[in-house]
Amino acid sequence: MATMIPENVETFTTEGEGQFYKFLEVAAKPDSRHITWYTPNIEGKEPDFILFGQNVGLIIFEVKDWMLDQIREANPQYFRLQVGHGIESRKSPFQQARDYLYNLVDKIKADGQLISRDAAHHGNIKIPFHHGVVFPNINKHEWINNGFERVSDSNKIFFWDDLHPSSDICSDTSGKCFQDALEKRFAPQFKFSVTSRELNHLKQLLFPTVKIELPERNNGQTYEKRIERIKILDHHQEVIARKFDGGHRLIVGSPGSGKTLVLVHKAAFL
Repeated sequence: MATMIPENVETFTTEGEGQFYKFLEVAAKPDSRHITWYTPNIEGKEPDFILFGQNVGLIIFEVKDWMLDQIREANPQYFRLQVGHGIESRKSPFQQARDYLYNLVDKIKADGQLISRDAAHHGNIKIPFHHGVVFPNINKHEWINNGFERVSDSNKIFFWDDLHPSSDICSDTSGKCFQDALEKRFAPQFKFSVTSRELNHLKQLLFPTVKIELPERNNGQTYEKRIERIKILDHHQEVIARKFDGGHRLIVGSPGSGKTLVLVHKAAFL
């Protein structure tokens, strides 16, 4: 499956978020080319999802469980919804996703390590970025027929049609259909590539892990020179460290597999 951070989420804020999580878990193939973050903390804000795809870049998704018959009025800024016996005004999910995107861009720029040095994009983020919306309970055909296409571009939306288990995307085990859907909706503005080191740094930036400084050992003899190396928890170690909550746990692994790193990370997390 695709890399999901965090992995094995037990409780989702909404049913729609759970649906989209499972959709990405199955559809985002090949696995090694996609990373999904669920509700990461970006400067105190929590977008529903951030997806990284090596063909498109970074995409922030806002998921709304709205039903079509709830929507009474819509414009590019706000939607008016029937909630219970009253009408409530809600910020457009596209505007929400765009606002989260600006927070993400500011965070990456402030960090400074994923900034382009190319003349054409000097000083800008070296990864293309986009924003989109997910409507798990709305059919694309109905959305367009009711005129919402005029205020929200349906090409930036994943609908019920896409998330349904029998959809073309979900039925395609190769992942090509998903790739084509992403590139059609979120075509990158420029060519880009990231190294494995840069990708690891992006993971660290969006989902921080504990870093441990370790001295270089010399078969038990005294150290003539202290050499510092940085060890970072890999994704599977992160999952273990964040998953167990209370009670006793036995961490088993071969020498050098990261048992101590997992325990120290858990202690810091608590």
